Amino acid sequence: RLASVHSRAPVTDRIALHSSAFKGHQTVVQLLIERGSDVDSVDKKAATPLMGSSFEGHLGVVKTLLDAGANSNLHDSSGGTALHFASYKAHADVVSLLLGSGADPDSRTNKGYTPLHGASERGHIDVVRRLLGGGASVNVLTNEGFTPLHSASHYNQTEAVQLLLQAGAKVGSSSSATAKTPLHAACAQGNHLVASVLLGAGADPRGSLSDSGSTCLHLACSATPAPHFAVVDVVLEHDPDARLEKDDSGQLPACEYDIEYGERE
Repeated sequence: RLASVHSRAPVTDRIALHSSAFKGHQTVVQLLIERGSDVDSVDKKAATPLMGSSFEGHLGVVKTLLDAGANSNLHDSSGGTALHFASYKAHADVVSLLLGSGADPDSRTNKGYTPLHGASERGHIDVVRRLLGGGASVNVLTNEGFTPLHSASHYNQTEAVQLLLQAGAKVGSSSSATAKTPLHAACAQGNHLVASVLLGAGADPRGSLSDSGSTCLHLACSATPAPHFAVVDVVLEHDPDARLEKDDSGQLPACEYDIEYGERE
């Protein structure tokens, strides 16, 4: 019996506990643990049963594993933890359970992303609230210098942007490589509502990227297949003179010429 409990699948290197936890079979999980199965066993990608059950949102299984001593702060081969997976998949109750068990709210993947980055990117508001309430750092940086506010702004998560700002997110935070701000991210993607929120919070519409000198207007105007005119409207309403900012090549935002001469449509 012990041999069967510990035997591993030939390709994935998973034991029975991995599969049962992933599928949410709580009774089987409890039985396997009682038979001596290792709750922190790792598969080929260094994933644990707790990670699988957290990813799928099996609250009862997660609790069973934690009660049996499962380590909530182990990382898989990408650097993800159980809290990363639960946060990204919007399993708010699992997130709370993991935080209560001592999971690190600022745990980082190999690229430096935290659970708050993932929840913000996906717009999982309840999870964002719980992570912030559990001590997550609102201005934590990825390896490239992106904050959760960058993630929410890029993916047009307006409510998440508002919540992060209320929690103290720095509206002018910039990436290490190009000085990209959340406003740059929003404008490049055509997220005019997010751009409006960021500008209202003090974002600088004339701030430029360090590798090109492009402002948020340059990014909105150079978008393909068509300029993001809704973003242009928002920016110019906030700061009409932002149209006068040139990039490093001396160019004004391209679509400004069309707007000026009535050729916008």
